[in-house]
Order: sequence, then C-alpha cells, then structure tokens
Amino acid sequence: MRELIINIKDLETLVSNIEQQSKKLPSLKRMLESSKLEIDVFSKFPGSHSFYDPNKGLTNQGLQLMFDKSGPITPISNYFDPSIYASVASGMTGSFYAVSGFSPSNDNEAIWKTEAMKIYTKNIDNNSTLNRIKSFYISIGFSKGLKELEEFIELKEKYTSGIVDHTAYTTKARNLLQHIKGIMKMTAQIERDEIPSYDKELSWPKIGIEIITKPKSSVMKRSFKELGDKWVKLYSSLSTEVKDYENLDTEEILYFGTKTISLIDAFIAHLDEDKIKNAI
Repeated sequence: MRELIINIKDLETLVSNIEQQSKKLPSLKRMLESSKLEIDVFSKFPGSHSFYDPNKGLTNQGLQLMFDKSGPITPISNYFDPSIYASVASGMTGSFYAVSGFSPSNDNEAIWKTEAMKIYTKNIDNNSTLNRIKSFYISIGFSKGLKELEEFIELKEKYTSGIVDHTAYTTKARNLLQHIKGIMKMTAQIERDEIPSYDKELSWPKIGIEIITKPKSSVMKRSFKELGDKWVKLYSSLSTEVKDYENLDTEEILYFGTKTISLIDAFIAHLDEDKIKNAI
C-alpha cells in the first residue's frame, strides 16, 4: 500500500492562504463593478479621444486630454491592490471629483457630464456606502461620528423636500469632514508619541504614514495624500463659498454631500482600524 504522508505545516499554510484569498473576494467584486461603471462612463464621452482600450482599459493619455483643466487624473486601475478596498475607493473618488470639475466645451459634453454625475451619485449615495461608514464608526466606537452621519442623512431628506435650506445640509457635511480628519490626526499623533492637539499641524503624508493599513506601498501613501488634498479643497468650498450657494440648484448642492460621503468612504478604506480604535 502506498504510504500517505501528510505534512501538517504545509496543510495549515494552504488553508491559511485560501482563507486570505477568500477575504479579498469582496474587494475584487467591488473593483470589477466599479471598473465596469468607469468604462461605461468614459467610453461614452463625445469626441475623437479614445478613453477605453479593450486590451489596456482606461488610458491615462485620453483622460488627461479630457481633463486638461482638472489636473492629473489617475484611473482606478492604477490603484489596484486586491487586498484592500482602498483600491476601489480611491480611484472612484478621484474620477468622481474629476468629472465634477470638468468644464464642458459644447452641448454634447454637457449632456455627458450630467449623465455621468447621475451615475456616480447613484453609485455613491446608496445604502452600501453609508453602511460601510456606519459599520466602521460602530467598530471603532466613534458614536459622535455615527450620530453626525445619521443627522446628515436626515438633513438630506429634509433639504430635498424643502423643509430646511442648504445651510444646514452643507454645514453638516463640513462637520463630517472635520470629524474624520480629527480622529485620523489624533491617531497619528498618538502613534508618533505626541500629545494629541487639534492645534498642532500635521501634514497629510505624516498623518497617512502612521495610520494607513498594510501594505504601506508608495501607491497607498500617494493615494492617501491625494485624498488629503481633496479634503482641503472640499472643506474650503464648504467653509468659504456659502454665500455663493444661492446661485446653485438643488442638484449641485447635493453634490457637496456626495463628495463628502465618497471622500470619507475612501479614507476609511485606507485606515488601520485597530490603531483608530485604540486612539478613540
């Protein structure tokens, strides 16, 4: 009879590897869905530029030509790291911001932008995104942030129904931004063995290097810094342009909220949950 030798250590390693791979499946599924969405959006852009190659995916050159006034664009594929949802969240947030800042040069481009914004908004403003943020806040014990998020959701309904004006809605969005940066900054300062102080300045790269999850690749670090840059611009808009809100329609006002939720979702995808939990 042929002797069967079972190497327990190898078997345990195999089981562990399979378990680790299975954990990546939800992120991979989200990446597939998000990539299909981006292909659908950018392949419909009017004009002669080719933004999608079936063999290469979205092209940097095509995107840069299209968004020459919006700064450099990084397609979602450049963020690919199947071990974390940050891959999807960063790319999706970046593209959404780019489309939002795009200035159409003709009616066809204007129609494309309107439809693209609807697609992104529907993808971001849904229960799945909100539930991810809620679950994160519950997990780290951030009751204040959870309460603010619930109030934000309620204010959105009231604003769209005409019960409250834009001020309450945009102010709540700004509060959400303040709180997510607050817990990140506090965690980073604790990790650096510094006394937590909201007055002390820490750059986004310094915050990120302390609190982003593994693997701490150059892509992850750059991605976090880009999110930080978006935070600064969005917070500035919500703080200094209130007087201009009267010139915006309801849909444009709501985009501020969508950007806020998209940014928070992308941030939490980068964070080391245990470090955040221990700091709060």
